[in-house]
Amino acid sequence: MSFWKNHGVPVLHGVLSHLISVLILAGIAAWAVLIAFFRNSAFSPVGVPLWLIVLSLMLCVFLLIRGFIRKRIKVRTARYGSLFAQVDVTDRVQSRIDRGILNVLATTQELLPGQADPFPNVTKALTIDYTLYGRDRTIQIIEGSSVTLP
Repeated sequence: MSFWKNHGVPVLHGVLSHLISVLILAGIAAWAVLIAFFRNSAFSPVGVPLWLIVLSLMLCVFLLIRGFIRKRIKVRTARYGSLFAQVDVTDRVQSRIDRGILNVLATTQELLPGQADPFPNVTKALTIDYTLYGRDRTIQIIEGSSVTLP
């Protein structure tokens, strides 16, 4: 339930907001086509105020922009190491974000390239504090595991 609550619901919310925005835009476009088609026919089109059309378009654009902005994952801090000895790897983890998707492997070679293992023979973990869909979250993965967010 925790995974669904933290990841599934926000994704579903984003998809639904995009779907609603597209449906509103499609409705406005269809209305414009119908007005143009029936303008010279026996049917009498209902006059729509210009301010209502502009307001509807502005609302759709706002919802689309909001959906794109909220999708972005933002890594606040990332730490790699054992219980009491950790190294800050925030910049390295942020560099692994591509098109709003974080994909990182928790290994010394990946997170600390060109450096020796700072804590040999100790199981290490990668702890990432991040913001996704406007919510602050934390994930911790064991050395050797990978994570893909969202």
